Amino acid sequence: MPVIWKRAMTVLIHKKGDPTDPGNWRPIALRSTITKLYASCLVAHVTDWAVTGRAVSRSQKGFMSTEGCNKHNFTLQMALDNA
Repeated sequence: MPVIWKRAMTVLIHKKGDPTDPGNWRPIALRSTITKLYASCLVAHVTDWAVTGRAVSRSQKGFMSTEGCNKHNFTLQMALDNA
């Protein structure tokens, strides 16, 4: 990865409360579009490799491209209702 792609500009956004309290600010790193595209392609490739090679459990539903989190939420809700 080129060094220029690793650079980011950090911007502080005030959340709420006293502006003099550093805990009331949220940092956000702004990066170039090419860096975001590169990272997106890399994540897609690694995720595909991990799912195909079964490095990720079939039980993993969150943060995956396939639907399944709703099924886990439904199962949890049914268990709670039955309890």
